[in-house]
Amino acid sequence: TRTTLWYSRWPKHPRGLAVSGGEKMKAKHNSLPMNQEELSMKKDMYRLLQLVSLVVLLLVVSVLLISRVLAAPAEIVTLSAVQDVYTDINAATTNFDEGLLTAANSPGPPGEDDVTTKQIFIQFDLSSLDFEITTASLSLSSLTCGGLVPVDVVDIVVFGVDNSSTWDQTTLIWEKQPALSTQPLATLDSGSTSFNSNQIYTWTDDQKGDLATWLESQRTSGNKTSTLVLQIDNSENPGMADVFFEDSEGTGTAYGCTDELTTPNLTVSNAIIGYKVFMPFISR
Repeated sequence: TRTTLWYSRWPKHPRGLAVSGGEKMKAKHNSLPMNQEELSMKKDMYRLLQLVSLVVLLLVVSVLLISRVLAAPAEIVTLSAVQDVYTDINAATTNFDEGLLTAANSPGPPGEDDVTTKQIFIQFDLSSLDFEITTASLSLSSLTCGGLVPVDVVDIVVFGVDNSSTWDQTTLIWEKQPALSTQPLATLDSGSTSFNSNQIYTWTDDQKGDLATWLESQRTSGNKTSTLVLQIDNSENPGMADVFFEDSEGTGTAYGCTDELTTPNLTVSNAIIGYKVFMPFISR
């Protein structure tokens, strides 16, 4: 009986045998908590797995987005001007719907910027567009064939007129012209132009620049028209200068040039020019 009582005081082995003192110490050692180094390694491994999972997820999402972009071709529409005319400060009550478009400058008083004396108003109807405008190209036919001043001698700035203001090319005069945007939407300079054999100059605004953004704001508001106004850039005081373009009715032959009856025109699209994958933990 005493032997049986002594035997039962020892912890039981899984097989029903008594556990020796050495085995008790071994079990106690194995049940000790992990030290700080082991714990830190496990945390680092967990963070690494999280990071790898995030990278894989972003790569999958990026591939899906790129595939969607590539699968959907961009919509491209070219619009002809519905109205175009110029105004003249020196004939402030005269309408110049006469078949050409001209922008002009005169020297200002000493110490002051040059003065805009003529500016061009061009209107486009955006109501047929059912997509977001992200790029825009403005094309005009320069009347340089008859010996007039080439466009690339001076820079031209483009302003906008909000479509809440209305005007008519047969009655617009300097005295009653609508207000322009406070800042130019684009600068048309020789560095941003392309010129073909038919004297057509094209200026392109890529990927949601100021011009494309302005056009989109006009497409989604008011009467869905957009008016662009062209002036010679006075910021560098070019002095007296005139540039001439063909209007939508056609005046090329009168100046020794080929008629380009499709100009002025505006080509717009919802194209995405390039894309970036955002991975802040990879990029530097």
